[in-house]
Amino acid sequence: MMPLHYETREYSFGLLLRSQALVTASG
Repeated sequence: MMPLHYETREYSFGLLLRSQALVTASG
């Protein structure tokens, strides 16, 4: 069973990358 903290970190990282990509695309 994977720790919830790890999943949360992965999700946060993905969200960060996505927002960065959006900024790059729009900017």
